[in-house]
Amino acid sequence: MNAKNRQSNLSKNNTDYNKFVGQIEIIDVCLISAKIENLVYAKSHPEIEFGIRERAWYENQDNHIDAFHRYSLTAKDAENKQNIAKVSVTFVVKYESEIPMTEDIFKAFKERNLPLNTWPYFREFAQSSFLRMGWTSVVVPVYNIIISRSRAN
Repeated sequence: MNAKNRQSNLSKNNTDYNKFVGQIEIIDVCLISAKIENLVYAKSHPEIEFGIRERAWYENQDNHIDAFHRYSLTAKDAENKQNIAKVSVTFVVKYESEIPMTEDIFKAFKERNLPLNTWPYFREFAQSSFLRMGWTSVVVPVYNIIISRSRAN
């Protein structure tokens, strides 16, 4: 496919995406599963490195969409790289929508809109879980969305 055809497909996809996003409304955000593991107990906690993975999927329903978002966080001791804690949580966001979700729209949606709706819930859940483990100074990093110039146009 030449560059001109790719650009026209990108424009069509952005138009479809913008139309879709312009008509959705959040109905609810629910926690559907969670797992917390404190792998070490220590009176002082080391410098921590985070590894975060995520997975997202959706199901079209009658007049709404269920978008699922799972986050898996691993905290490691920065010095010896030992796993010291794990937090895994899955949310479902119910969106009112007259337009069904498609795979093409979801590719962008799971990178842009879905994290904006779920990350604050995950961040609060992870931080309160660390507090319950006795780790008072753990701050989960902010979520960064970087959109390339070609995707933003």
